[in-house]
Amino acid sequence: MKKFLTICFVCIVPVLGWADISKCTGTAGKIITDINGNKYCRSHITMNWWSANAWCDVLGMTVINPSEDCYCSGEKCDTSVRCPNLKGVGEGEVWTNSKKGNQAVYTIILYNGSMESPPQKNQNYALCK
Repeated sequence: MKKFLTICFVCIVPVLGWADISKCTGTAGKIITDINGNKYCRSHITMNWWSANAWCDVLGMTVINPSEDCYCSGEKCDTSVRCPNLKGVGEGEVWTNSKKGNQAVYTIILYNGSMESPPQKNQNYALCK
């Protein structure tokens, strides 16, 4: 079974060709641009944390990292929130790769730039870079 899954994954990834952010359209996802001008791919559907990581992997990308992706500067940057670089850039709550304990992971609420720490089994959007 493990060989079958590996073969299927190896066959699917090149066909999809999603390593390029511009391919994040249609059924794959939606392009989100942060305050700094970086582009991300947000899934159209919500999923648990493990599925979000797998979804980003299939795209040839990784789930965002708050330490790297939340920092911004300039007049559009609201430093009063925990993730100013992603404040107001979209809707929904997105998974990050930062864990809080054994069963929780930090998420970012795109509307207001705040961070939460729900259980990994919760349903949120994937945001890949």
